[in-house]
Amino acid sequence: MVRVQFTYPFDGLVSSNPIELDMEELRGDQTVKGILQALVGMGVLAEVTFLSQAMVTLRDHSGSTEVVGPTTAVSDGCEVVIMPLFSGG
Repeated sequence: MVRVQFTYPFDGLVSSNPIELDMEELRGDQTVKGILQALVGMGVLAEVTFLSQAMVTLRDHSGSTEVVGPTTAVSDGCEVVIMPLFSGG
C-alpha cells in the first residue's frame, strides 16, 4: 500500500486526499511516475504533465523524507507527498 498526499489541490484532482494505492494497482511500474499514471487511470488525476510543476517527496517506514524524481522507486508502506510549485508573476 502506498499513500499519496497532495498538499494543495491540483487542477484535475477530483478525488479524496490522501489516496491509498495497492501495489498491484501500479501495474509493475513502482515509481513516482507509475503512481501518477495509476491515478490517471483511476480517473483521480486528469493528466501527469504537472510533474514538472510539482515537488515530490517520499517518506519511508523510518520517517525519513527525501525529495524524489519521477523515476524514483517506491516501496510498500511509503508515503508520497506531492507539492505544487507556483511560478511568481
